[in-house]
Amino acid sequence: EEKNKNSQGTSLLECFNVQQIKAHMASLRKETQVTEKSGKEAKASAAEGKQAPEKSESCVACGCHNLLFEPPPLYCLNCNDRIKKGQTYWFTNVDINKHSVCGTCYKDHIKDSLKIEGKSVPKSKLKKKKNEEKLLEPWVQCDFCDAWVHQVCALFNKVRDEGGAGQYACPNCLVKKLEKGTVK
Repeated sequence: EEKNKNSQGTSLLECFNVQQIKAHMASLRKETQVTEKSGKEAKASAAEGKQAPEKSESCVACGCHNLLFEPPPLYCLNCNDRIKKGQTYWFTNVDINKHSVCGTCYKDHIKDSLKIEGKSVPKSKLKKKKNEEKLLEPWVQCDFCDAWVHQVCALFNKVRDEGGAGQYACPNCLVKKLEKGTVK
């Protein structure tokens, strides 16, 4: 079957043929069933950026509501140890992923200030936080049927979305368009 050559480029699925799109969706639903059985499906609040669908709606690709995933690991700027899940740490407003300090270093090793990129940051300017953040997978809405899809399920390319100006077709609409021949 011919690949989709007249795509908008907002989703990698636009490069797939009908069978490949259907296989992708089947694999997502199979994974969803495994996830639901293990009790790990996330039920969380609205996604950052795009508005999440109503609680009664779910992703047309995987069938789940909200998906949570672990944030990138944090490492202590002072001792280079990983800041474990649930552990308290201190950070600067500059870059939380680069400029975090574990509780042990904050308490025992940092006296008055912390050297960050050659600059001295007073200890009093560091903010306290607990490493328990979960990140919510963002959603994208189909421009044709208004269905909602997790960006990861849609293989969505937000860079190619041109600040929201790109046209996005959900997997179901993309299959219909390919079958009708309105896209190739």
